[in-house]
Amino acid sequence: MGVYENFETIKDALGYANLSTEEIIAKGHLSEASIAMIDKKMEEAHDLLCHFPIGYTYDENKMSSYRIALSEQFQIVKKYPSGTSILDFIALETEDIVAYMKNMSENITKMIEQKASTPDADGIIRFNFTDVTKTAVNSTLATLHNDNFFLFLVNCCFLQYVTELFVYNFYPFIALEHYKKILGDDFYYDEDTDILMPEEDGGLYDISKFINYGIHMTAAFLDYQKELLQSDFDMLLMKDKLFSEYDTLQYLYLMESKDNMRDTYTGTSFNTHLMPIGVHAFNHLDVVNKIIDENMPVREVYDINSVQDWFRYEFMYLAKGNVLYKQCKNCGRFFIPSGRSDSEYCERIDAASGKTCKEVGAINTFAKKHENDEIHQAYTKAYRRMDSRKRTMYISKKEFTEWSKTAREKRKLCEKGQISLEEFQAWLDESKCR
Repeated sequence: MGVYENFETIKDALGYANLSTEEIIAKGHLSEASIAMIDKKMEEAHDLLCHFPIGYTYDENKMSSYRIALSEQFQIVKKYPSGTSILDFIALETEDIVAYMKNMSENITKMIEQKASTPDADGIIRFNFTDVTKTAVNSTLATLHNDNFFLFLVNCCFLQYVTELFVYNFYPFIALEHYKKILGDDFYYDEDTDILMPEEDGGLYDISKFINYGIHMTAAFLDYQKELLQSDFDMLLMKDKLFSEYDTLQYLYLMESKDNMRDTYTGTSFNTHLMPIGVHAFNHLDVVNKIIDENMPVREVYDINSVQDWFRYEFMYLAKGNVLYKQCKNCGRFFIPSGRSDSEYCERIDAASGKTCKEVGAINTFAKKHENDEIHQAYTKAYRRMDSRKRTMYISKKEFTEWSKTAREKRKLCEKGQISLEEFQAWLDESKCR
């Protein structure tokens, strides 16, 4: 019998923890041919399979740098304004995230099915998962490149899961176990659920069911995470109202100590280390030379082992740095003011009006400011009347422009007290008869 080192690495996950490879064959659980096939497939898929940690992150000049490293060939570096990603993620609708995952899984499934059924010029089907994954990254994820980091991250992780499902199609529960670890402890699935079992003894698992199941459970996981994060950020906003004498970390510790929160932020830690920035595959001598000759930077980075770790890192970045964030008075979503610190509105698009919340806020503020302003009310009523006459061509555009200019001048005189409200109203009434 051959030596099947790759098979040995997944033997436990297949349910044979107490058996040697020889015993598995002798008892008839798997044939040597099947084990050899699994071992060969594992060898071919080595660069595609997920490893941990799945990435790292660090902050510099109010920018967060994220390296997603799900496998040897799946490594991406991205930068976003620090602290904004987690707040934007909470504002996302889970249905939008699910739509991206469904589109991506459909695309990669089509690519795999096409490549797996198309022979080359020699009539041989040659199939390379690395090419498929790279194509999926370039096509499906390209539209997300400048979007929210967590939307991009979740889709990257789901792409890794779908890829591993096809690699592990002899036992896709391994891919599901990896995916569970990638997302974090709060990702739960039922190993005994009937929809994941083969339709008949000896049959292949239905990969599409695993994909759909992954989408369903990911949506539940994200809803749960957003609910917890919303609660935690609400709690931090309350600090200034109730416990302003404590700094944020004191407050956070006190809240967890009182069991008002999960033991999430004070009870866990990150592994950090120095990392040369700008290279990912290297040997030590090359890095030393680059640091000396090219002044390549070195930073302290935080290892990330799950999507949950990234949530926690971003939350703690905002908490430790006492970063100012607010709740938009229009949409109710969290945001970090990009301009004036006293801004009460975010710059997301308001679904009802199509304008940004900041624009809606300005309109509402203006209207509220003038709701009891008789001068403004008189001007607005006359303006609407004259605008209607212009649109019905009762007056020309030129006449309307001239009237508007004069009306604004009269309004300003009235606001300064140089003419009375009665005089201003009389002029407006007279001008409408022209």
